[in-house]
Amino acid sequence: MAGCVVNPRAGRETEFTKAAPQGLEGRYAVVGGGPAGMSTALELAKRGATVDLYEAQEKLGGQFLLAHQIPGKEEFAETLRYYQHELDRHGVRIHLGTRFEPTDVGAAQDKGDPFKAVAWCAGIRPRVPSIPGNDLPIAVPYDKVLTGEVEVGQRVALIGAGGIGFDVADFLSHPHGEETVDGFRKSWGIDGTLEHDGGLIEPQRPSNGRTLYLLQRKEGKPGKGLGKTTGWIHRLTLRFRGVKAIPGVTYKAIEPTGLRIEVGDKEQFLELDNVVFCSGQLSNNEPVAALEATGIPVTVIGGAKVAYGIDAERAIREGFEWARSL
Repeated sequence: MAGCVVNPRAGRETEFTKAAPQGLEGRYAVVGGGPAGMSTALELAKRGATVDLYEAQEKLGGQFLLAHQIPGKEEFAETLRYYQHELDRHGVRIHLGTRFEPTDVGAAQDKGDPFKAVAWCAGIRPRVPSIPGNDLPIAVPYDKVLTGEVEVGQRVALIGAGGIGFDVADFLSHPHGEETVDGFRKSWGIDGTLEHDGGLIEPQRPSNGRTLYLLQRKEGKPGKGLGKTTGWIHRLTLRFRGVKAIPGVTYKAIEPTGLRIEVGDKEQFLELDNVVFCSGQLSNNEPVAALEATGIPVTVIGGAKVAYGIDAERAIREGFEWARSL
């Protein structure tokens, strides 16, 4: 079925009318300014509700802020621009750098402007695996790498070869400065001038000098679970850049100068500058029980509800559907 990441109505036009039904009264708190939170807040506001959107960081975006750092995913910056514009246009009150606490429910009640309900859309955080040495300085979660908070060295191992691991490997192996149409054509051997036979030239894939290991616990080809239409591109790209994908890894210990692993009953030591955790995500939902104890209706949406397999499409759709269901 045809669909759209940003527009949950696409392919479901007979299920949802184009215009949001009006007449939703009351004040709603939306906690989290990522894809789920922005979608929820926007649809509530379109329906006429008063909406306060709380984001702990200084920017809206959540995982979109990380995604648009990946080569080929720069368009997510435009998605963020769209949401910021629409939230402003529909009068959503945005509170950046603000953590929503259970006490805020009572405070709003005392001021005579209570919340009718809370949409908890606080998203996810990287999962840190239980490996001896996971707290050493060389070990970092993937989000700190993508935001630039941590600048990794020249020899890096990525723990986890799912979608996150492939994205981070792409980011770290990419020759930055080649993010142009011409750079894309050169890397895949496409002759934009059509002067060569078949419009093909010799691919030019410069290396950025890093040695990268992409590791996974399970046996089988790394990246097997990537999307069928684009997975082959990601696998081929990393192979051309010399990324060393190793399956069937048992992680023994992270040490100050590298990572000790076991592959096929044979122990190895990888000398490294950094180990990056790309090993899944956890839901940010710890305060939900305390919120529910206040008596206010709370709905958990997106990655905060189920972290496994979360993507922007599901997060945006869940927020939209909940706001439409009221």
